[in-house]
Amino acid sequence: MGSHQHGWPDLIRLRYVTGNVNRRTFPGFSLKAGTGTADITGWNGPYSPERRGIVRNRIQAGFTMVELIVVIVILGILAAVALPKFMGLEREARIAALKSMGGTMNSAAQMARGLCMAQNCPANGTIVVDGQNIVFVNGYPNNASIDLLLQSTEGFTMNAAGNRMIKSGAATAACWVQYNQATATLPPTISYQAGVMAAGTETAINNALRTQC
Repeated sequence: MGSHQHGWPDLIRLRYVTGNVNRRTFPGFSLKAGTGTADITGWNGPYSPERRGIVRNRIQAGFTMVELIVVIVILGILAAVALPKFMGLEREARIAALKSMGGTMNSAAQMARGLCMAQNCPANGTIVVDGQNIVFVNGYPNNASIDLLLQSTEGFTMNAAGNRMIKSGAATAACWVQYNQATATLPPTISYQAGVMAAGTETAINNALRTQC
């Protein structure tokens, strides 16, 4: 056998195979007098109480300066990588909320128009919706009435006219969405700082919002 140290399974297995153990082969053991077998009560090998105490004391001693520096460097790298992505997620969330508000205003105008038509109201008349007087222009709610049809404007600041919603917490004041009342020839439109939302302008508006919001 070699002179390397063995664990408990090796000791037990070799004890039964050879019938003999000596200190030279298994450092950390002494022999029982007159038996030729190992005396494990005096074990001072790799798993002895003394060595376990040394390991425990090293653990309780805390981190070394080098270990702390390594941890700080790793945290700095993680922050440098994760922070821009986190900020990007916040920006995308604001854009999504802004566009959702635009969709809500457009839906509210369409529903109010349907209610007006059901009541056979005049194109430039006034009807009561949920206790609010909604003024119509060319068959749709006017600019001053659109906010009265919204369930919630939380997270937005409204302009004095009542038809523009500015997203709170945005990078610039240009992060807004606006309802534009109907004209004699066109239905209401939803616009952003970069222009009126339409199939051909959506990409340009989205790119502008990533800077504005």
